[in-house]
Amino acid sequence: MGLLLERDLQLSSSLDTLNHLAEILELEYEETEDEEVLRRFCTVKSDIGRVSLGIGDFESALENGSTALDLSEDIDGLEKPRLSAQITVGLGYYFLGQFEEAIDMFQTVLAESNEDVDVILLVARALWAVGGEKERQVARDQLRDWYVFDIRMLMIV
Repeated sequence: MGLLLERDLQLSSSLDTLNHLAEILELEYEETEDEEVLRRFCTVKSDIGRVSLGIGDFESALENGSTALDLSEDIDGLEKPRLSAQITVGLGYYFLGQFEEAIDMFQTVLAESNEDVDVILLVARALWAVGGEKERQVARDQLRDWYVFDIRMLMIV
């Protein structure tokens, strides 16, 4: 329901729903210590971070995204929620004026995604759209590095 509300741009309602779900999952995990419950909790925390970013609560976005990343570090199968949380944390840092941390997180995104072209383009677009000259240079560098790598791979084949 929280995701449907998010897609319908009812972000406050989405956030309420997701926070309620996170509370339920946290209690359930405390009772059972079931890894599947922890997986769902990490996913919901990542979603809360993203929705918080959407409503401009950058501190909450950073907190929830970081929680999702910390808890999911050693759990397999959470690549997409981790990617979402990393991008959320990077943008949270950016909007809080912590530019070095933002760039570090975006570099982590690129490394953990194995420099997936879609991720490279997403990060470059985010840096370009919200950044200043330094951020735009990082975006240019990432695109140039990917392009040079892609051309080399074509030459090998």
